[in-house]
Amino acid sequence: MDKMPPPGTILKDLTRDVYCEFQAFLNGELWLRPIGGGREWTARPDDVRRATYAETNRARAGKPKAGAAR
Repeated sequence: MDKMPPPGTILKDLTRDVYCEFQAFLNGELWLRPIGGGREWTARPDDVRRATYAETNRARAGKPKAGAAR
């Protein structure tokens, strides 16, 4: 990843094959979390990419907010 995105940007973690939200960059690692909340994890910048506009819309539409009624 060339430039760090703002927090909340949807990324794709290529090692886990999941979409996630960027939280922070610390000590050379990106802090990521599942869309809608959950436990954070770290990834190397080379192991993620920005989600496309269409991927972002699909990822956000498919995940309820943490604590939301189902």
